This record gives sequence, C-alpha cells and structure tokens, in this order.
Amino acid sequence: MSKKPYYITTPIYYPSGNPHIGHCYTTVACDSIARYRRMQGYDVLFLTGTDEHGLKIEQKAAEKGVTPKEYVDEIVAIFKGLWSRMNISYDRYIRTTDDYHVETVQKIFKALYDKGYIYKGEYSGKYCTPWESFWTDSQLVDGKCPECGRDVIEAKEEAYFFKMSPFADRIEKLLTETDYLQPKTRAVELVNNFIKPGLEDLCVSRTSFTWGIPVTFDEKHIVYVWIDALSNYISALGYKNEAFDEYAFYGGMPLILSRPNDMAKMNYLKSLFSEVYIKDIVERKRIERQDVLEQILDLLCSSVGSLTNPTKIANALKSKQSGGVSANTIRAYIGHLEDAFLFSESKRYDVKGKSYFDSPNKYYSEDIGLRNARIGFRQQEMTHIMENIIYNELIIRQLSVDVGVVYARTINNSGSSVRTPREIDFVVNSGGKRTYIQSAYAMPTDEKAQVELRPFTLTGDSFPKIVVRMDVGKRWYDDNGILNINVIDFLLDKELI
Repeated sequence: MSKKPYYITTPIYYPSGNPHIGHCYTTVACDSIARYRRMQGYDVLFLTGTDEHGLKIEQKAAEKGVTPKEYVDEIVAIFKGLWSRMNISYDRYIRTTDDYHVETVQKIFKALYDKGYIYKGEYSGKYCTPWESFWTDSQLVDGKCPECGRDVIEAKEEAYFFKMSPFADRIEKLLTETDYLQPKTRAVELVNNFIKPGLEDLCVSRTSFTWGIPVTFDEKHIVYVWIDALSNYISALGYKNEAFDEYAFYGGMPLILSRPNDMAKMNYLKSLFSEVYIKDIVERKRIERQDVLEQILDLLCSSVGSLTNPTKIANALKSKQSGGVSANTIRAYIGHLEDAFLFSESKRYDVKGKSYFDSPNKYYSEDIGLRNARIGFRQQEMTHIMENIIYNELIIRQLSVDVGVVYARTINNSGSSVRTPREIDFVVNSGGKRTYIQSAYAMPTDEKAQVELRPFTLTGDSFPKIVVRMDVGKRWYDDNGILNINVIDFLLDKELI
C-alpha cells in the first residue's frame, strides 16, 4: 500500500553570511512537522537549501578574494554542518547553483517569454543592495529601505519584466476563497495592500551584475530572484528537469551541450564512434578483422550489466557466421576497447569467500551516449542504463568497484538443497570502508523488493547497504537499516560513500 505524500520546505536561505537563530527556528519547525508526519505514516519529502545568486554574494566574494561559487560553497558547508549537528532530518538539500535547478529556471523563463508574459523594458528607481530590491519613493520609510532601514541608491538598467496584472483576479480568488494561505488574516492583508491597489509588473532580470543564471536567449541578462529562487520549490521535485534522462540518452560528452537539437546530438555521437574511436583502434592496434571488432562492440553494447566472457562471445559470433574467432582473439579485442576508454570490466567477488572469480564478469560502457549511438539509440532499457550510470559515477570518484556474489540455499527440481549465487550489483571499497549498492530502477511490489534486497541479508555483515532507485522522492532507511535513495540524489551526493 503506497503512502500518502507530504511535502514540506523551509524558506530557501541566502548564504551571504553564517546561519543564525532565525534560520534555526524555521528549520526546527519544519523538522518537527516532518517527523510528526512520518510517524503518522506519510511519505514525507522535507526540503531545505540555499539561494546562492545575486549582487550581494558577488560583492561578498570579491571582498574575500574568491569566486562567488567558492564563497557560497564555504557557507553552504557551514549550513549543512549545523543541520547535521542539530540532527535535522531533511531529505533533500537544493542549491540554486545546482545544474538541474539552472535548467528548470531557464526553461520556465523561456516559456513565460514565449507566452508573452515577460517583456523587455527599463527599470529605474531607488535600489537597496542588501535586499536586492527596487523601491518607489512612496514605499521608502524616511528615505530608506522599508525592509532593512538601510540607505538606497538611484539605479537604472535594462531588464525583463513579468506581467502581473493578468493574474490578479486568480490570485485574489486563491487567497480569499481557499485555505491556500493561512492564517486568513494574512491573506486578507495581501489582497488589501497589494492586489486591490493594482499589481505592478515585476522585474525578473538584471544586467548590472553577472552572478546568476543566464537568460538563454539574451545572455547579458541574468534571471532575477523571483523566477530563480522561488522556482527551487518545484525544481527540487523535478519540474521541467530532464537532466538525468538527457544524460541517460546522450551521455556526458561535453560538446553534446552545444548541439542544437536531438538529431544533431545523435549524428555527432554516431560520427564520433565510427570516425574517431573505431578508426583509431583499427589503425593503432592493426586490427585485421574490423568486422569482428564491430560485432564484439554490438554484443557488449547490447548487454551492459550482463555477465559475459570471451568464450560466450566466441560462441555468439559462431552463430553469426563470423568464420570462427578464438576466445583469445576476442579477449585481445576487448582489451583494445578498454584501452580506448569505451568499456570497463567489473570483476565478480565472492563476498564471504573473499576471492575473485575468473569469469564471467560484467562490462560497462564508459560513456552511455556512445553506447546508445552504437546500437542506433534503441534498447533503452532504463534498468541497465541506470546501473551503468551508477557504475561510471563510482569509478569517476576513484572507488574500487566489484560485482558482489553471495549464496542462498534453495531447493532444486530433484528436491535437493543447493547453493545458488545471488548478485550484489556493486561492492565498493574505499580505504578500509566497504559499501554494498543495489541498482533497482523500481520496486513496485513487496516481491520485487525481496528479490532486490535479499542479497544484502546474505552478506552476514554490518557494512552500509544502499539501494538506488528511480521510484522514490527522498532518502530513507528501512527497518533493516538499508538506505533507499533516489538516483539523482545519489549522483549529486559526493559525501555519501
């Protein structure tokens, strides 16, 4: 039975300085509610994070002689350290500098522009740098910022504006006719003070500083607070963010980002594979049977994450009438593919016997986009692709990665008890620490979960165990202490292992 979802978030904090008691107050309040809802059986997603763009950040970084990103990295580490010390149970920490958030913001801004809700104009007025806000003369208090009481300066710059007036009626109904905002007194206050006097169009881009998310169609502009920071509450949920799907399809080649459309990306990868990689291997290694090399490529690309060895491949090639190629030749050709950084071998390791098997082993593509290009962007089975992506991430982190093997007692057809091997996708070693990882795209039923998690229980040890999934929105530990985590969270959390 699925749990009812419950989403709660702190304000997104501005890391222009160290956290203080106000940050702690709102975070503890959210943490208390999140824990209570979990006790009630809800599937809670508790979000917190930092709003990391803006002029103030740019200025603070300059004062310290570091880049804005270096500056916010330091402050964010302090925030996370404090939440850890206070045992805050947040499920996801979003940073507005995260790639997936940047992608979401740029898509939202472009969609609003295309629909005519955003237009270019010029903003002039009184500007408060600490609050990064323009104010009219009537809004000032004794000539100073109405929020912080600091001095304001005259400012003028080209900017994009968001049309507020088309939404006034809908906002008023939302506030007055529903319980969207509580307490009701605050909703009435907003209607009387802002909506009824007439909503002014909102400045949503800046040109006077550079630390922000670029507007894709006008890069001298950066997206201003309202569409950047406020969008974090939905970008954290995956809104308009196809970063993982894009990576799973096109891989991580840097120049992919510069290709204008899907067809150009596919043609680029196909050409790169045939005109660079294959030609280089054939010429540099003096390959006599290019046809065999390409058939081996096809077999490996079609079976990422599956057990194989040169003998099995030789038998498969015999059925393709390839003229009988020896296992030794195939082993050498696979070695050439590994030398060219096309494939990587992961050996099988007997967890209890503490020894390696000679074969069969697994082969993973070092760039999933090149693999997809080789097979014509077919066979997009996400279970194996996700497993391949997780393997690559572990290798990038310079971890030792093997395929784990444990044994279960089962009854065969003759009624005899036999030892049956069960597989743990990854046994990861870093220093003296070991972690077991299963890649499970989805575990929709208890039976599926038992199959995926059974190998963990067979290890008989207390090393950390992680199941990486696509069908969970947050990280959580089950009754056996196994961490369930979303694949995107796993890829982003460099400190997990």
